Amino acid sequence: MMSLLFKIVKINSRSILLTLLFAGVAVTQAQEKQSLTTFLSSINKSELAVKDSTTSSLLHSKNYNIPLIKSTQFRLETRRFIETFQEYSVRIKPNNFREISSQKNIYSNKIQEVHLENKIEINQDLKSRYLFALDYIFNNKMEVLLLTKQQQINDKLTLLGHQVFDENFEIKEVIESEEDLLATHLKIIQLKNIREDQEEYLKKVFGLDAVPIETTDLISPEQIIDFPISDSVSYEYTFLSLQKLKMNTLENEMNLSIAKSNQLLDFVQAKYIGKSENLFEDNLSIGLGINLPFFGAARQDKSEFYFEKTVKESKLNNELKNYQLKVSSAKNAYNTSIVNYTILKKQNENSSVSSIYEAYQKMDGVSPLLLLKLKILQNKKNIEILKFEHELYKAYIEFLSLNEQLFQEPLLNYLSSSLEPLEN
Repeated sequence: MMSLLFKIVKINSRSILLTLLFAGVAVTQAQEKQSLTTFLSSINKSELAVKDSTTSSLLHSKNYNIPLIKSTQFRLETRRFIETFQEYSVRIKPNNFREISSQKNIYSNKIQEVHLENKIEINQDLKSRYLFALDYIFNNKMEVLLLTKQQQINDKLTLLGHQVFDENFEIKEVIESEEDLLATHLKIIQLKNIREDQEEYLKKVFGLDAVPIETTDLISPEQIIDFPISDSVSYEYTFLSLQKLKMNTLENEMNLSIAKSNQLLDFVQAKYIGKSENLFEDNLSIGLGINLPFFGAARQDKSEFYFEKTVKESKLNNELKNYQLKVSSAKNAYNTSIVNYTILKKQNENSSVSSIYEAYQKMDGVSPLLLLKLKILQNKKNIEILKFEHELYKAYIEFLSLNEQLFQEPLLNYLSSSLEPLEN
C-alpha cells in the first residue's frame, strides 16, 4: 500500500528541458520580433491620436468668429405713391469690437481645451502601454522560473519516492512538495493564459500574426536606481493648464455677454429721399443709432462670473494639492522599491547557498536530494528578486507618469537603456 502511495514515475528532466529549449527556439525563429520602442511608438497611430488630429483639423477648418457686420438691410419706403416721395436707405448693424475679440478668444481656447483633453487621454494610454509592456516582460520571466521550479519539484518527488522505506523518511515533506507542485502548476497556467491574451492584444496593435517584444535594450535596475528624477518640474501639469484655460474661457464668455449688452453703436444708415428740383440739393442723409447704456445686466453677469471663478479657483487649488500628494506618494513608493530591491539583491549576493552548492558538487557522496534542495532554494530567491524588480520598474514608470516627465516632448522610451526616441 505504501509503495503504491509513494510510487512516482521518474521523468527524464534532461530530455524535457532539451525539448522545451528546441521548441522555444523554433517558435522564436518563426516569430518576427518588434522592439519595445516600436510598441510604445504605436501610441502615435492609436485611435486617440487619430481622433485628436482629426478633431483639431476639423476645428481649425471651421470659422466660428463673429463677423464685423452683424446684418445689412435695404429699405424702401414710399409716401402717397409719388415717385419723388420715394425713400431708399441702407442700414448696417455692426458687431462690437470687444464682442469680436472675446468670441475669437473663446473659440481659440475651445480648440486648445479639446487638444489638452485628448492629450490627457493619450498620456494615460501611453502609461498603460508602459505598464502592459512591463507585465508582458516580467510575466514571461516569471513563467520561465516557475517552469524551472516545477521541474525541480518533480525531481524532488522522484528522489523522495526512492526514500519511502528509509528510517528518516518524512511523509510531511512529500505532502508539502505535492501542494507546492499543484500551486506552481496553477500559477503557470494562469501566466500562460495572461500571456496568450497579451499576445492577442499585440497582434491587434501591430497587425501581425505573432509579435513578441524584443527586450535586449531594456533599462537595467541599476540604471533605474541612478535615474535622475527632479523633485520640482519646470513645466505645468496638463490638467492644471486645462483648468486655467477653462477659467480664461469663462472670463471671455463674460466679456462677450457684457459686450453684447453694452454695445453703444446700434447701426449706421444712409438714406436717399428722391431728387430735388435743384441738382445740388439731393436729399441724402447719414444717420447713427446709439444704444443708451444700461449696466444692470452687466453687473449681474460680472457678479455671477466672479462667484463661479472663485469656486473654480478654490477647487483647482484643492486638486493641485491632492495631485502633489499623489506625486509625493509615488516618489515614496519609488524610493521604497529601490530600497527593497537593493536589500534583497545584496542579501542574495552575500548568501552562502551558491557557494555551498558549488562546494558540494565537487564532493563525493553528497546526497542528490540535498543538492536539489539547494537549487530549489536558489530559484526561490530568484523568484522573490524578480517580484521586487517588477515592483521597481512599475514604481519608476508610475512616478515618471505622475510628474509628467514621461510625456514631455520629444517622447522618449524610458524603458530603453539609451532613452531611445519614440517614432512619430
